[in-house]
Amino acid sequence: AYLHYYQYLVPFCLPAAMLVGRLIAGLQKKMIIIFTAGMICSGCLAGVLLPAKILAEHFDKPVLRYQKLEKDIDEAVQIRDQYCPNPDSIMVIGNAAAFYVRMNVIPGIKFFYIPAVPYRVFPDAIDTQINAVKDQEVEMVIVQYHRYGNVDQKKVFSGQNVQENGLLEALRQYYELQFEDSGTGIEIWIHKER
Repeated sequence: AYLHYYQYLVPFCLPAAMLVGRLIAGLQKKMIIIFTAGMICSGCLAGVLLPAKILAEHFDKPVLRYQKLEKDIDEAVQIRDQYCPNPDSIMVIGNAAAFYVRMNVIPGIKFFYIPAVPYRVFPDAIDTQINAVKDQEVEMVIVQYHRYGNVDQKKVFSGQNVQENGLLEALRQYYELQFEDSGTGIEIWIHKER
């Protein structure tokens, strides 16, 4: 999506290569000029194309991640229709906002989405989500977790350096697992008493 920005740099690199070539022309032979201009052009092209290739790989990942979630989102919609009459009482832990969009839901929890701010700076968002599960404020919880090393070791808030303070224990105690996809790391839990 942002690759076209690098294409605009190419016309500015060519005059620079020509200027350097003219400076060297007065001092060296023609072979050195051609070699130097070729090296400059190669360096400019490598400097433009290599970051563009890296960025292309980076920006394609969210699209692929969403495509993998399609099946899980369809399953969540079916479970919601079957078990959860109150759409405000749905919460997605792990910032998979595609679930909210597809279910046409705005949750009643204040921090239903975690901002891109470190936990040590703004712990309220993660703590609110954990407390909502522990206090049984929501009927349906969709968890997106990450696995590290051992298959049984799940971490919901990766990279946030946060202790999950009994989140998984509260889920096991008060909620019933309805769906799990270990490939995408999605679990859908429904409150046991509802």
